[in-house]
Amino acid sequence: MRHRIDQFWGEVFGGSTGAAVIVEHRDALLGYAGIYCVVRDSWVFVSAPGPMIENVRALDLDPVTAQQPDWWAERIPGWSVLGPSVHAFADEITDVSAPGVLIKAAGEDDLAELRGSVPVEEWAESGFAGDDVADAWVAVGPDGRAVAGANLTPFEGVPADVGVLSVPAVRGRGIASAVAAVASRTAVEQHGIARWRVLVGNRASRRIAARLGFEEDCRQLAVRPPD
Repeated sequence: MRHRIDQFWGEVFGGSTGAAVIVEHRDALLGYAGIYCVVRDSWVFVSAPGPMIENVRALDLDPVTAQQPDWWAERIPGWSVLGPSVHAFADEITDVSAPGVLIKAAGEDDLAELRGSVPVEEWAESGFAGDDVADAWVAVGPDGRAVAGANLTPFEGVPADVGVLSVPAVRGRGIASAVAAVASRTAVEQHGIARWRVLVGNRASRRIAARLGFEEDCRQLAVRPPD
């Protein structure tokens, strides 16, 4: 798994090494108007559009400041900063179950019900708001209502990026972990790997990922120009 992750980042950033690597967007990010920053251990990797390269190279990048939204906002005013988020990976998933719930493939009615029960920002962060959801599952309680969900969106061109959410009333019962385990195991069984992305401050989601066997790999942040 480690080799595969290193290979993925190598394709994004060109395989360069050093304390601070700054490259022009390659195929994986070609056409992206923003700046993409990843901190792995003591290294900082940044991909930027061609016209921005010299500006970014003039910045005094280090692993601490590169993860700070305010630092980027001060140096590139007017742009929005997203993150930082954690990227975690797994190639084996720990079995997790939640008594009293049924986990099944998600139908349109299930997802509509779930969407109406969670905050808008959580729906977006989970990946359900996008148009690239390949597979989705829900956890259904004894009353037949969907109380948690998980999905798979593309990573390396296959459904291996895991998103999860649950309604506030059922949190802390292991239900989100159970439905996320089904999605994660599907990705691993079909594609050999699963990725989990979550905002650094979302401690609950990070705990679920760790419980399932995901290993945190890096911190990632994006800086986007105004629409």
